[in-house]
Amino acid sequence: MLLTFDVDRVEALQELALLLPRGAAATGEVRAVLHLPDGQAATLRLGRDFALDGDLAEQLTGIAGVDNVSLTARRGGDHLRLVA
Repeated sequence: MLLTFDVDRVEALQELALLLPRGAAATGEVRAVLHLPDGQAATLRLGRDFALDGDLAEQLTGIAGVDNVSLTARRGGDHLRLVA
């Protein structure tokens, strides 16, 4: 799974850190687009070992400064081969 969202307050990152569950077997990736005061934006990959689900994505929408939350299936598998 891939969780993406926009952040326009640095304080929101602290709240996010408390909510995002990590796990040894978890494979969810989290990316944030941080909107800076000068109008620029920086994309941050926060990690690839999170346990993600729809309930978590809904909780993130309640954090002030977090917008455009999206949880999707992560594309990949290019490294897999079809074996006959």
